[in-house]
Amino acid sequence: MKLNPRFASMLVLSTILGNAEVQHLAWADESKPPLTQSATEAPTKLGSKDNPARAVEKRNSASTLRKRMSELERSTAFRKAAGDAWHAIQKGNAPFESGFAIDQHGQPGELQSSMSAAGERAHHLSIVFSSDSLGTFHVHNNFANAIPSPADISIAKTTHKIVYVSSREGLYSITPDGNVRHVFINSTWFDQKK
Repeated sequence: MKLNPRFASMLVLSTILGNAEVQHLAWADESKPPLTQSATEAPTKLGSKDNPARAVEKRNSASTLRKRMSELERSTAFRKAAGDAWHAIQKGNAPFESGFAIDQHGQPGELQSSMSAAGERAHHLSIVFSSDSLGTFHVHNNFANAIPSPADISIAKTTHKIVYVSSREGLYSITPDGNVRHVFINSTWFDQKK
């Protein structure tokens, strides 16, 4: 498949802004979609990876997820629960982790901790969450690596949920496809003005 040059700047702009509607309008207003096939290429099968309609659907889904994440990260309830989790591990100085599930409406669940776990398991929190949960949040203490671990990324990918990790370096988010983003840059991000 080749990119139609007339749409190149609009596609880049819509990707940067995460605005799939702009791209959708470009498709509707022109006689050819941005992705065109040559006469020698096989027709695109419905549901295949390079199906333009599926690509737009995926971008819409990713855009919706980014919007929900942004709203959640700035919500009062999420920030309060994150602060409570940070203080539960004594501002990172306790030898365990704490966290909570985030329900489908973006509301934090009950605070959970690995305090009763022994040894190395105290640094690995197992959060109980329902199948319709949006994701989970947990705090890495000051003795652990400040960035999301490979296990955190794997959990996001296998559960198809958002995983948030807070640490002395701030807040990180991991999307269900494994992309890690450093959202806020200090350990008290939850106390800062939105």
